[in-house]
Amino acid sequence: MESIDRGSDSVIVRELVGTAAEFHALVPGEDDHPVTSPMVWWSRTTDLAVVLGSTQPADVVDVDACRAEGRDIVRRRSGGGVVLVGGGATLWVDVVVPRRHSLWSDDIDRSALWLGHCWRRALEEHGVGDLEVHEGAMARPRWAREVCFLGRAAGEVLAGASKAVGISQRRTREWCRLQSSLSLRWESDVLRRLLSEPRPPAEVLAEAGTTLELDADSVAASLFEEIRRVV
Repeated sequence: MESIDRGSDSVIVRELVGTAAEFHALVPGEDDHPVTSPMVWWSRTTDLAVVLGSTQPADVVDVDACRAEGRDIVRRRSGGGVVLVGGGATLWVDVVVPRRHSLWSDDIDRSALWLGHCWRRALEEHGVGDLEVHEGAMARPRWAREVCFLGRAAGEVLAGASKAVGISQRRTREWCRLQSSLSLRWESDVLRRLLSEPRPPAEVLAEAGTTLELDADSVAASLFEEIRRVV
């Protein structure tokens, strides 16, 4: 896995190139970057992957269908449902917050709100409108346990009835890793093919995520500036 650091006085941005499995295996503080200040990990995947939430059963996806479409099956250590990554469909940015930092919150329902607002402002800079940061309780309608973008958690960014940015969390006593993903190209037909029966209805999946005509690198640069302002 390749890594390029873009440091500043307030936050280190690491641009990472590798597989989805490599990114999810990263543990803050186990390399040359101790968790003493916030870190931003910009993950550029070299593979196509179906990512399962930490508690999802493996049979939620069709192994043969994933293999036929060249998709690796990877499990993350944060919660939520299935997410597709790779192929330019998503912009994947994680933020690691140390416990002693002012952005830390013991309230899991509020700890990602600041990041959601950074995403909202960054997207608005690029002309995306009708955005809202979900600040209420977690909402899990039918099929949300299977598919991440069908649920609503605090800090996630909604564009009308669709989810633009999904956020999941992994927490320890020393740090919180906020894993966020912007839906640039919502591939509901691909996702439905890769799920096992019973599958969500096509019409339910169709509007779950967003398709946005945006340059991922430009949005990432705007997001990093928003994070630096907050940090």
